[in-house]
Amino acid sequence: MDPASLLEDARIAAHLEGAEQMVRDRDVSHLSPATRTIRAFVLEELRGYRLGGRFPKDGGHAEQRPCFVDASGTRCALAYLLEQVGAQALVARVAATANHARVSQLAEDPEFLSWLLTMGLSTEEAARIQPPFGATEGSRATESGRP
Repeated sequence: MDPASLLEDARIAAHLEGAEQMVRDRDVSHLSPATRTIRAFVLEELRGYRLGGRFPKDGGHAEQRPCFVDASGTRCALAYLLEQVGAQALVARVAATANHARVSQLAEDPEFLSWLLTMGLSTEEAARIQPPFGATEGSRATESGRP
């Protein structure tokens, strides 16, 4: 693997580690016991995804951008988590229609929001899981681990 790809993978892994910690630290007492169980499962899956170190590549573009599912079928963290809780059809639809969307754009999709609720995640937490790409507003704060 080339040095730039290694650096990008390390950046994404570090970002996901910070996101995972932020999500774990949240008060979830308002969630039902069943939702808390699913959320705990999702966070363990996120940890496994991060430690696996296989992240999507959106090659051939001058500007970095999110990639839900790359050309080789590698899922981003959110797509991977959605699949782990049974949302394969949603992942396929987003990959086909909004593959480079940010969570703020996906949050307009009722099905996406419904699956986030199923996982016990807020849109803010989902946005924190998605690594920043390019020069987006707030990307420096997100990179540093602050939500």
